[in-house]
Amino acid sequence: YHKGFGYADEATGQPNTPLSKYQILSIQKSLTAACVMRLVQAGKINLNDPLSKYYPGIAGGKKITLRRMLDMDSGLTFGKGSSQALSEARVIDYAVENLNSDPAKMGQWNYQPVNYVLLAGIIRQVTGESYRRYFTQHIINALQLKHTGFVSAGQGQHGTQGYKYSGSQVVATYHTAFH
Repeated sequence: YHKGFGYADEATGQPNTPLSKYQILSIQKSLTAACVMRLVQAGKINLNDPLSKYYPGIAGGKKITLRRMLDMDSGLTFGKGSSQALSEARVIDYAVENLNSDPAKMGQWNYQPVNYVLLAGIIRQVTGESYRRYFTQHIINALQLKHTGFVSAGQGQHGTQGYKYSGSQVVATYHTAFH
C-alpha cells in the first residue's frame, strides 16, 4: 500500500506521495543520543562527564553531566534562536553564548533542545569531525538510509514544506508554514 496524505506544499496544492521527503526535526535528538552512546561504548566519553570538561565557561557546568543533558534535566535553557542561518560550528557557539543555566532547575525535566546542540558540539570535539559528518557515517551510512540527509543541503526532489500544528496534532492544519 503506497499512498501519500495531505500536502507536500499546501500553498501550491502539491500533494504528498510515497516519495515525499520530510524533516525529522526533534526525532534527530534520539539519533544524536545514539551517537553519544556510540562514543560512550567506545570509551571516548562518559555519561558522568561534567559539561565543564567540554565547555568550561558555562555556569554550573561542573555539576551538569552528559546524562542530565540527555535526560533534559540539566537546568539549561535557551531563549530565542538566531534569526540568521548559521553554520554548524556557529550554531553551537551561538547556543553557548546565549544559554541560561539555572541550578535550581537541575533534576527537573524541561524540554530544551540546547542540551542536544551542546551534545552535538561535544561529538565534534571528541571526534575531531563535524557533527554532520559523524552523523552521516554512523547513522545514515551505517543504516544504509537512502532518503535521509540534512535539510541545509536542501531536500531536493520530493521535498515537503513543514507546517506548525495548531490545536490537535491529529487533524492536519496548514495555517503556518515552518521555516
